[in-house]
Amino acid sequence: MNSFKRRAREFALMCALPVFAEGAPLSGELLFDVACRACHSLGADHRVGPPLGGIARREVGSVEGYPYSEALMATGGNWTVASLAAWLTDPDRFAPNTTMKYNNELTATEIQELSEWLMAQP
Repeated sequence: MNSFKRRAREFALMCALPVFAEGAPLSGELLFDVACRACHSLGADHRVGPPLGGIARREVGSVEGYPYSEALMATGGNWTVASLAAWLTDPDRFAPNTTMKYNNELTATEIQELSEWLMAQP
């Protein structure tokens, strides 16, 4: 998607948020667009954060070339829906002193939806 189309889509999403705030559930894709896309991609490119595509098949902190915090690397294991939801709920609680500083404003239901959607991405 070219940058103009991407910016137009982001603007449309921002304009639509008040409508969704009335109670209609947001899809995992829309939640990703609103909460994650500014720092993460689903492809192979590194942004502020590592790419999230294929996270279901990865160990925590395993994207080659990305400078993960020691705190996150120390957690070990593979990503699961539950571990991803815990991370998104409170990154510093999941991995104390981690470098990801994320002000979570998602509900528990939205975090669950986003986690399940991310785990399904190739």
